[in-house]
Amino acid sequence: MLKKRTTRLLLVSLVVIIFSNPLVKAEDSAVEIVINIPQFKLYLYENQILIRQYPIGVGNEVRPSVLGKTEVINRVVNPTYYPPRWWERGVEPIPPGPDNPVGTRWIGLGFPSYGIHGTNNPDSIGKAMSAGCIRMYNADIEELIELVPIGTPVSLIYQTIIVNQDPLLNTKTIAVYPDIYNSSSNTVANAKQILEQRQWNDVYLPVLECIMDNSTGMNMPLPIAVDIRVNDQLLDQKAVKYGKKYYIPLNQWEDAAVSDSSYQDFKLWDGKYVNLIEFANTNGCGYHVGDEIEIFDVEVVLFDEPIGLNAFLFDNQLYLSVDELSNKVGLPVPDFLNGMIKEIEGNRCLDQSGIKAWGFTIDWEYPLRQVKLQIPQAYLDQKLLGIALTEINEEIYVPFNPIIDLIKAKPNFLNDENTLLFYNTHGVEMLKVNDLVYVPEWVIRWLMPGAELSIIYP
Repeated sequence: MLKKRTTRLLLVSLVVIIFSNPLVKAEDSAVEIVINIPQFKLYLYENQILIRQYPIGVGNEVRPSVLGKTEVINRVVNPTYYPPRWWERGVEPIPPGPDNPVGTRWIGLGFPSYGIHGTNNPDSIGKAMSAGCIRMYNADIEELIELVPIGTPVSLIYQTIIVNQDPLLNTKTIAVYPDIYNSSSNTVANAKQILEQRQWNDVYLPVLECIMDNSTGMNMPLPIAVDIRVNDQLLDQKAVKYGKKYYIPLNQWEDAAVSDSSYQDFKLWDGKYVNLIEFANTNGCGYHVGDEIEIFDVEVVLFDEPIGLNAFLFDNQLYLSVDELSNKVGLPVPDFLNGMIKEIEGNRCLDQSGIKAWGFTIDWEYPLRQVKLQIPQAYLDQKLLGIALTEINEEIYVPFNPIIDLIKAKPNFLNDENTLLFYNTHGVEMLKVNDLVYVPEWVIRWLMPGAELSIIYP
């Protein structure tokens, strides 16, 4: 009788323990756990929405954490730790307390002898140091155990390549984690398969392979392939959109002066890539970013005829080389422009306002491929003398060479080469570019009083 009564009491006590437990088995639970081993992360989802994530420790390479699907089968508060085969080894179970290796909570899994538990060694979180179980900080598992009823699905996965897309900026990113179990998972083929599942077909795989060599687990932009044209010619190699920046391959340029330039913002991927804006500013070209990248030179024409001079663009602002322009069109550089000249890549340059101050009219706005220059023309008796220079010392200068044979008073050039002497008594200031001489317009009217001198502004 006593024995039967004792058995009955034990059964009643067991029933009371089971049914008094507020954490009952979840039928069709909306809560689930996903554990990514190489990421050292435990994710808690509710209705497929991430609600928590925790850092974890995992099994070492000799005794790795198991992979697969299981569920929560029990939960223990302040568990006693039973070392493997403790009864044979002559060791005692470790009661709850600061020396307990499984910490303050145990969540048992369907895999035999496996569970998620706390730890008395917090330094092991984020490392592969356990005998296969999943370790958490005690405070974290104390929170987690209240959120996961018995029957909660648990998935243990091994995914070293994580791709994502920012919901606001739409930036595509990749994080590559160390392959802690040497499973050969960090391959381009594996990454390509993951990208194909997302239907992300615009990722540039040659650059992605280089990025994957750096398995730090840091989020990095995915390299997006972009077609690139240079002066309307499509290049073989792709440019790369990397986050908000664009990088172009330097090996597409045969010019050693370009490829050997020193750039600040460059990437060593499958070749040397340089920031598009820095490249454009360094080489004075224009660029436009749309469905493809266009890089272009801006040609300078005078009176609708090319003069063999390219404009220099810096931050999409137009500059022309003062000395090149002076030589191309035979114009002297007036002194009053000195304060407006800017040194760019070793060249003395003027911006659009400086060119206009020189007397040119200029027709250009970004991103036009051609700069149209015009300048006033000097006519004598309706015959073109050439270009007139305006606003130099508040005077207009006109070409003197075409009329030198028409005047009786032949000038002498003084030693300072800036003055013409007429009648051995009248010195006139001149401007000279190569063999072309300019004099103030009043000199022509003085020497040829009956002639008609006119300045035509296009």
